[in-house]
Amino acid sequence: MALKFPGWNFLRKHWLDLMLYLAVLALAVTGLCLLPVFFSSGEAHVLNINVDGTIVKTVDLARQQEEEHFEVEGTNGPVTIGIKKNAAAILASPCPEQYCVRMGWVDDGRPIVCAYSHVALLFVSNGDVDVIL
Repeated sequence: MALKFPGWNFLRKHWLDLMLYLAVLALAVTGLCLLPVFFSSGEAHVLNINVDGTIVKTVDLARQQEEEHFEVEGTNGPVTIGIKKNAAAILASPCPEQYCVRMGWVDDGRPIVCAYSHVALLFVSNGDVDVIL
């Protein structure tokens, strides 16, 4: 006497649907794993510092020899920005959560945004902005 799996009839009827769902799931997981490869830019060496959508300073990070700190006036207070060769960071901000400060030094082209003070550090490569906010 052979034991029968209770869901065998369902699997026999819908095996093609299940395979399709698994294929879509596998593609989605693969796409999420490859996301950093497509959206990181190792060639971004120019930094635009925006306050409330207006560029207030542009810095060529490739020419930066020493670490430098300066302040820009955000909408809710001063934001301290640090720059060094091919990297930038928000070092101090008046925002309560400090997410922008916790990002640390960024050198891979990701934008750094302090939403509380409306300050954004946007990396530019080959004359094109990597991210538009």
